[in-house]
Amino acid sequence: MIKTKKLFLTATAALLIAAFTGCDGLFMVADKIPDAENVFFTSSGRLFITGGEHIYELTANGPVSIPSAGTGEFLGMAQIGNYLYVVHCPRSLKAIPPIKLSDILSQGLVGALLSHLTDAYMNKLVLRAKLDTPDPANLVFRQVHELRDMVLPNGMAADSSGRLYIADETFLPCGKIVRLTIGNPDSDNPTVAQDTWLNKYDGVYSPNGMTIKNDVLFFTDFEPFSCNQAKVKKVQISGNGHGTVFPIYSAPGFFDDLDTGRYKNTDGIAVANFLTGAILFIGENGGLVDKIPAGTFECPSSAHFGRGMGYDDRDLIVTEKGLLFEGQSSFGNKVRGISVQ
Repeated sequence: MIKTKKLFLTATAALLIAAFTGCDGLFMVADKIPDAENVFFTSSGRLFITGGEHIYELTANGPVSIPSAGTGEFLGMAQIGNYLYVVHCPRSLKAIPPIKLSDILSQGLVGALLSHLTDAYMNKLVLRAKLDTPDPANLVFRQVHELRDMVLPNGMAADSSGRLYIADETFLPCGKIVRLTIGNPDSDNPTVAQDTWLNKYDGVYSPNGMTIKNDVLFFTDFEPFSCNQAKVKKVQISGNGHGTVFPIYSAPGFFDDLDTGRYKNTDGIAVANFLTGAILFIGENGGLVDKIPAGTFECPSSAHFGRGMGYDDRDLIVTEKGLLFEGQSSFGNKVRGISVQ
């Protein structure tokens, strides 16, 4: 299955992060999470991690795989009420559906064609599980929505009104952010309405990681034809609409997931630089505050401030993906933390 990052990124990262350089304050969280992707703390402090074809909950006895989720790529997570939502892309290997040229032309040729072709080899779903049991083995994930007109759904976040925002990553300037409005979220079979919330005309090109603070959405973006391709941007959620998209930081390379928190008495964002192995701390209004040096982490996919399981906002939890399509080696495939305050 095509994953959320391209093979050329893996090759570049392998060259850039050939060796681990030590850093004070590092500690192990989970030493074996194949293809470690995203970290999510629930409001009650439970810690979930997506890794390749599984979802894990970190317990006092270590990570526990959740069997009801099935297999396939698991990506962004978010919480609404007592439900944990996750983006799920299982393999499908279906025949390529008929192409309606009129639909592709009306929706935008490149993006619509990519979405159409990826439909043939992966389903694009949103699952959820009710957090009513403390035992991860008894959590039950069920499909609540099939995503439409998306290429590689990835990061996800929830706003204060209980709506979900999902990044559509393309590595071309045709990505977007979609919004899911969930009717009666406590129902066993809620209605879900999907609409395109932001796209290239709003300044969104190939988004990836997402987080929301006080109804401001912060996200990473990739602009392939820009000198500084890696971007962190923010936009205000305003009722059913949105404000202007503002870039607040840019650099060469590729930024993955991000999280808001407090670092050295400054409110800001921690963002994982997948290509260099660094973690950047950026002010909410822009500017680089500090960074954990390049090479500290092995192709980090996400960086999140602690909010449970004995970790607090003085700890940064980082998934190390390592080489793509490879889940067995000691390079990456784990979760580590670092004390940052």
